[in-house]
Amino acid sequence: MNKLKLLYEVITTMKKKEIIKGCVKVEGTKDQVSVFSMVNEFEKNMAEGSTKAKISTEMNHGGSKIKNESIIESDGSSLPKHMLHGPMGPMHFHRHGHFENSGEGCEPRHFSLKGKLNKLAFMFGILNNMKVDELEDKNIVLSLDLNDIPDDIKESMHEHMNAANKIHQHDGFMKEFHDMDNPEFEVKVLINSNNEVEKVQINSKGKSKDEKKEEHNMNFEAELNLAW
Repeated sequence: MNKLKLLYEVITTMKKKEIIKGCVKVEGTKDQVSVFSMVNEFEKNMAEGSTKAKISTEMNHGGSKIKNESIIESDGSSLPKHMLHGPMGPMHFHRHGHFENSGEGCEPRHFSLKGKLNKLAFMFGILNNMKVDELEDKNIVLSLDLNDIPDDIKESMHEHMNAANKIHQHDGFMKEFHDMDNPEFEVKVLINSNNEVEKVQINSKGKSKDEKKEEHNMNFEAELNLAW
């Protein structure tokens, strides 16, 4: 199956959607104990830019649990224009500051032709190493396993993650997730017969050291389910 054609058809289909509704679930565990979880049920009107979201979070740090639940309703009128195009609306990354890695550290994207070529090489490298599995029900699973990709692509991925981590500083257990040593990383995308994305799963696990240099087993799971 032609991966470029598949991705083009999926993107074209998703762009035509007026309403995107779904749920994001995230959980991070440390030594098999949950330290962070989030459930975000959202509905986004792509034409109007309005968003509804119910977000529940729970953090467990040092034996203390912190729970929070919030409801967001926005008509999009008070948001910058670039935030109105993502399915998550106010949860979009740009709320926290724009980031685009040129491939040359954190240089501006217009600064380096080499940086642009590196980015293209990275994107095509990821595409080339994606696996496509067609299921009996005509659904398709796109998957990417960090263990299966060449070392140069792995190195480029780590550079992207490190550059982002420099901009968004983390501490405590969140830093331990970002500092995992040689983590396993897998992404799966379920696409139905109508070229609609139904599910995205991200799994990452590895070992990390805390501030006391003690080693821990870290696991991160995220899942996006979209309802059509």
